[in-house]
Amino acid sequence: MGRELNWLRGFTGVAAECDDIRAGTLVATIGAPGAGKSTWRTRWCRANPHAVVVNLDQMRAAVSWCGCLMNQAASPYALELATAAASTVLADGGTVLWDATSADTAARRRLLVLAAEHGARTVAVVHQPPLATALARNAARSAKRCACGHARRVPADVVRDKHVAIEAAVPWLADEGWHVVTIAQNLRGEEPVCPVEWGLR
Repeated sequence: MGRELNWLRGFTGVAAECDDIRAGTLVATIGAPGAGKSTWRTRWCRANPHAVVVNLDQMRAAVSWCGCLMNQAASPYALELATAAASTVLADGGTVLWDATSADTAARRRLLVLAAEHGARTVAVVHQPPLATALARNAARSAKRCACGHARRVPADVVRDKHVAIEAAVPWLADEGWHVVTIAQNLRGEEPVCPVEWGLR
């Protein structure tokens, strides 16, 4: 099939981060809450100042009546606006960093369809530190509830479920159709150490 991930079933190693991305690319983060996506995004954006960040939490806050990042009732409208924003950038040949958990297959499929509509290259960046690390980071977040009933800290079960879903999906991401898959942090909590990417070319 020409997909380099086929021999990496069950892979738990690391691959290079996707710095210096060319124009016309949709880069998507994949990671549970507390996986380190925001920290990575800050560093990546310094290397890719031309990219437009589409962050679902920020979009949710923008459309929520309470201005809360976590107001799940605002998610459908936030997703609609985020998709429209990403589509506009890709239509102009720009690069988008889609910053979200992207833990389920349907969410990733929507991104691949969006990219295909504009002939954009796709890069999946997986954030999968040890579950204990993600849980600890999440636990350190505020548990104070907004008027909408949600807090920055999500239930631990949500972190666990998304972590498990992503762990199961990693070996098959290239089969989903991503041009490049990279691991930003592996199950042992290690940062990338070798210049390896895999997926479709």
